Amino acid sequence: NFDEVYSGLFFPGTTDASSATPLRVDPGQQVEADFSLRTEKAYRITGVITGGVAGRTGIMLLDADGNQVWTKSAYDFRKNEFRLFEVPPGTYRVIATSVTTDGHTMYGIADVGVSNSDVSNVGLNVMPSARIPIHVQIEGAPAGPVVPVVSVHLAPRDRNNFNPGGWTQGPQPNQEGGEATISNVMPGRYRVEVQ
Repeated sequence: NFDEVYSGLFFPGTTDASSATPLRVDPGQQVEADFSLRTEKAYRITGVITGGVAGRTGIMLLDADGNQVWTKSAYDFRKNEFRLFEVPPGTYRVIATSVTTDGHTMYGIADVGVSNSDVSNVGLNVMPSARIPIHVQIEGAPAGPVVPVVSVHLAPRDRNNFNPGGWTQGPQPNQEGGEATISNVMPGRYRVEVQ
């Protein structure tokens, strides 16, 4: 009723990236890093994706550090059902992405905990990504004759190595033609950086 897998390890033998010991390798030097891998029980995550574009929807599994977990998967486009195999116990985020015919990205996200059994009936409701309008106003006297170029960046606060955040696209302060925007923003928490 379960799969068996070799667990991923960081040197010198921890499953947690923050507890890993870095190895320094200088030019011409040889360093050994010995690991002892062990098998452990692994389980399956199954569920349904709703709202995705048929034939343009994918699924990925991220660990608690936001890194992709490479695992076997299956997706039945006719039933919108997915299966992830060989998932060791842990805390994960399942992400479904779908791209519309006009290039807009949609996301569905679910947090899942796997302990000692399969996890079923996970629902991923794929919805359009956010489009955030940005208005920049510079206060005070200008520092020079040219209006500065301003960039606004949304920096993700959630651990997800596949979420670059977003940068403004569009006009700069005092330019004609409307507001700047940040498009295709994945659901999550962000820090706003203005440069």
